[in-house]
Amino acid sequence: MTQSKDIIIYFAFCALPIASFLLLGYPNVNFYVSLLLVSLLVIVWMHTYRKDGGQLVEYDHDLTSLSLFLIAGGTVGVLTSASFLVSSFAKSSLYVPTAGLALSVGGLTIPQFWTDVLFQFTLVAPSEESSKLVTQLSMFDWLHDKFGMEIAKVTSICAPIMFWAVLHTYQNTQYMGEHMAVMVGTAFVAGLIMYAVMHYTKSLLGAVFVHSLYNCIILYMTAG
Repeated sequence: MTQSKDIIIYFAFCALPIASFLLLGYPNVNFYVSLLLVSLLVIVWMHTYRKDGGQLVEYDHDLTSLSLFLIAGGTVGVLTSASFLVSSFAKSSLYVPTAGLALSVGGLTIPQFWTDVLFQFTLVAPSEESSKLVTQLSMFDWLHDKFGMEIAKVTSICAPIMFWAVLHTYQNTQYMGEHMAVMVGTAFVAGLIMYAVMHYTKSLLGAVFVHSLYNCIILYMTAG
């Protein structure tokens, strides 16, 4: 594994918006901050002391120009799968957390739409993608000696993504009822696409940006 400057710089720039969200009392911030901090601490610990996770996926490389095309393609892939599978049932296959609050930083007021966009890039996507990654690495570390590499890879990749997909039913009533399987299945496919982007970009930021961009596109489509 390599040492990624991109990840360090990105999360350093996220610090001010996150602190501002905390001071503003933005909904669910404590949950997302806790999830992000715990996930990053475990990732750093595993990166330092448990090297087996590198056999599953590399996630700490810097982004390249090719990465940008993969991120764009992944975003289109998530949008396409969501539109194809659930467009007749709902506007979005993934719950997008928002609060509709404007953010004030140093006398500068950011409109509520752009505050929600910032929320996706600095907290929602980073925390959810980091938590999925740390669960995948931990499962792989535990399973590969017991069941072999192939079973460990498939299980550790798919199980956390499916759990993440099912959790969307807790926040989005559109997932409930007769179309629940379609909605959860679509979220699962989206999670696989995000994982694939991380795999091919070799960067956690690849998945973070696909997740953020998708959420922001949905915010734009449903604004007003």
